Amino acid sequence: MASLRVGYIYKTPELFQKSSFICHNIFRYSSKLPKKKVLKETIKHRNLISSTCQSLADRGFLRSQKAYDPPNDVESKLSDICKRVLGLNYNVEEEITIKNKYLLLNACFEELGHCVPNSDLFKINNIAKIIEFYKTPVKTITPYEELKKQNLPPNLHVQQDYVRFTEDTSDYFKGITAFPKSSTIVTSLKYKSKYKGYKADPINNAPFDKEGHYKG
Repeated sequence: MASLRVGYIYKTPELFQKSSFICHNIFRYSSKLPKKKVLKETIKHRNLISSTCQSLADRGFLRSQKAYDPPNDVESKLSDICKRVLGLNYNVEEEITIKNKYLLLNACFEELGHCVPNSDLFKINNIAKIIEFYKTPVKTITPYEELKKQNLPPNLHVQQDYVRFTEDTSDYFKGITAFPKSSTIVTSLKYKSKYKGYKADPINNAPFDKEGHYKG
């Protein structure tokens, strides 16, 4: 008698009794455990891009890049580039293809000497974004350094460089430091040649002698 197989349950077509159902132990005959179906989580690309942009923004506003000051005729130069690459009929708000995007950005870099960084390439999707990018100046100094170049009132003074104690330059207390046990060690390779370090000697640089009298 032929039988219908449903999974691991066999049922004869003539008999419809409970005794006709035979359940087999799958763990007895199978060499591997049955695999569980895992639903793949869907990733929203918008949330992924926004989180990446936020992490880049949290690193700081000043990154290693060249300064850029847009020329006065930047719009006319960009218009000539667009006409040369895309032709006379083009729309600044229309989305451009990847090929035209590459040709436009390459021509703009050769003309203006300023390229779009990798972190901003996804924002450039039309000509209006290109014009906005090349009209925006890029500053390589911090706002604190920019204050020094401005016309400040006479009662406001900005001290840009550090004032570090050294035995050679500090003669206010005849080369004696107020912190005899504290050393000022310059660990940065960038500022090591600019600022001199100081290694404290707690015995000779103490401001007071053993009797409690001031050495100065």
